[in-house]
Parts: sequence; structure tokens; C-alpha cells
Amino acid sequence: MTTATPTAAPTADPPATPVEARTAERDRLSTAVTAAGERLTALQAALDAARALLAGATAEVAAQDQEASRLQQQLTAATTGPERHRIELELDATAVRRIRALRRRVDAAETVAGTTAEVTRLGATAGALAAELTTAEAALVQATTDAADAAAIRAGLDATVTAVTAGVVALAPRLQLARAQLDVLLGSTGMRTGLATRLGAVAAEDAARRAALAAAEEAVRTAETERAPADGALAAAIARHDRALAAIRDAQAAPQRLTDATTAVEAVLALPALPDGEQAAIKAAAEGTDDPAVIPVQPPATDLENWAIKIPATVLAAALALIDAEAVLDDLAALDATALLAELNAAEAAYVAALVAQLAAAQNREAAAAAAAGARDEVATHEETAADRRALAVSGS
Repeated sequence: MTTATPTAAPTADPPATPVEARTAERDRLSTAVTAAGERLTALQAALDAARALLAGATAEVAAQDQEASRLQQQLTAATTGPERHRIELELDATAVRRIRALRRRVDAAETVAGTTAEVTRLGATAGALAAELTTAEAALVQATTDAADAAAIRAGLDATVTAVTAGVVALAPRLQLARAQLDVLLGSTGMRTGLATRLGAVAAEDAARRAALAAAEEAVRTAETERAPADGALAAAIARHDRALAAIRDAQAAPQRLTDATTAVEAVLALPALPDGEQAAIKAAAEGTDDPAVIPVQPPATDLENWAIKIPATVLAAALALIDAEAVLDDLAALDATALLAELNAAEAAYVAALVAQLAAAQNREAAAAAAAGARDEVATHEETAADRRALAVSGS
């Protein structure tokens, strides 16, 4: 005896957002938990009735067995033909009543066994569904929070990016002045650009390591997708969605980054001129390098060290800050609100599709497991009554 637990969501328009997908899953599980509870109540009532029928049929079989034994004793003691014939007819009637009582007992026994198994199975399913519902409710709360966060960072993005890119353009003349002043303080244009090149090489090494980490994490997601396609695809979609959100958060933080870059530019412009002797020594050290116009990434250490130790700490700090600011300004100038929002929209659509597929795959696994458990119980239930059913088969019952 098997009964499928209704867990499938009703046909409806597919979810368009993570919140809609999580809401649909929450509602599906809530309905399933309620249905499982109602079904358990009905099964318990049916089990009580089946047990009563089983008890009655068992008692009836026993009574017919006793009656047959009594009649058999009478038949043995009978001395006349008519008397024996009467008893034989009664024995036949008793045998028929016993067959019918046995049929009722077999039916009741199978109902009791099947319903008991289903109560046990459904009880476990109800517990699992309740746990899944708790998880789904928490996931919905998180999705709602994430949606509010996403809406907040979307708001005003166009205006923010427009203002920032305009600010970068407006800052360009001041940046040029800062570069020129720094060229003087560092001894030559080549020393500034060479310093920027060396710092860029360090940044590139860091970026390469981050890229290697991202590639390794992507390889993990690929492996997870091969092992469990729905789970792996969802992990990859979530990672993409997180990256898109992070990119917009960075864009929303662009005004502060522009402010910091402006501060770095103005700090260079505010540097006082160095004493003539100190400036001359720096210029001489700069000219002592292989090529003052283009400083290689790895110049002769003695020349570069001789130059570096002559740079005042305040000038060096301002130079490093300006070089970092130039990289920031390049990033800010490249900001594209339309592209950022398009990627977020695409990432969210992919996330929703992967989430729906993963939830559907989970439901399919649950349904398949429930069907297999029901089939196992069905086999076990009928194995218990196999001997009685064979006996009934003789009389065609």
C-alpha cells in the first residue's frame, strides 16, 4: 500500500527573482508539511480500523477452526449414514466460512502492515520536510535581505558613475601638474615612470595570484558540476551573481575613491620645493642610472639604491600615493553603469534559473527515494502474507 506525498509545486509562471524562487519553495514545503500532517492523521484512523478488522477476522478464523475440530470429532463418532452426511455438509460450510474469514484476515493484515509502514515512512518524511521548511524560510529571509541590498546599490548608479567620470575629467589638469612637480622632486620623468612600472609589476604579481585563486575555485565548481550538475551550476551562478553585486558596490563607492585620489593629487601639489643641494643630489643620482628617461623594471641595484635613499620620506609617500591614485582614476574613468547593470541582470537571471533547476532536482530525488521506499514496503508487506495467499489461491479466493 503506497501513497505519494504531495510535494510538487502547482503549475505557475516561473520565478523571475531569487525571492520569488525562494518564496515558491517555502510555499511548496509549507503545503507539503501540512498535507503530510493531515495524511498522518487519516492514516492513523485507517490503521485503527484495519487493526479492528484484523482482530475480528483472526478471531473468526480461530472460531471456524474450533468448529471444524468439533465437527470432525462428531463425524468420527457418528454411527449412521445420514448423520455422517449432515456433519460432512456442516464441515464443508465451515471450510467455506473459514476461507472467507481467512481472506478478510489476509486483506486486513496487509492493510495493517502497509499502513503501519506508510505511517513510519511518512513520519520520517514529515520530519525531513519540516527541517527543509526551516531552511527554506531562512533562505527566503536572506534572499529578501539580498534583494533589498541589490535594490539599494542599483539606485542612483547612473548618476553616481556620471558624476565620478566627470570628476576624473575635471581632475586631469591637476593630475598633470602633480606629475610635473613629482618629476622634479624625483629627479626626472623617467624616475617617476620607472617607479610606477616597478609598483605595477608588484601589483601584477598580486593580481596573478588572485587570478590563480579564482581559477582554482572555478575548477572546484566545475568538478562539483560534473558530480552534481544542479548543485554545481547553482554554485557557479551564485559566484557570478556575487561578483556582479561586488562590482556595483565598488562603483557606488567610487565617489570616495575619487576623493581619496584627489587628496593624493593635492598632496603632491602641496609638497614644498626641496633645498637646492638636496634636489641636485637627487637629480644627479637619477642621471646616474642606465637611462634616466626609461627606468627598467630591474635596473642596476647600486644606481637605483643610491637614488632611493636620497628621496625624502614625505616625497616618497606622496609619490606612491599618486601612483596608486592614477591606477584608481583609470578604473574610475572606465566605469560603465549600463554594462554593470546588464551583467547584474544577466547574473541574476542565471542564478534564478540555476536555483529553480537545483530545487527541481532535489524534489525529483526526494520523489524517487519515496517511491523506492514505498516499493520496498509493498514487497515486505506481501511477503508476510505469502503463505495465506497461497492457501487462498487453491480455492480461487
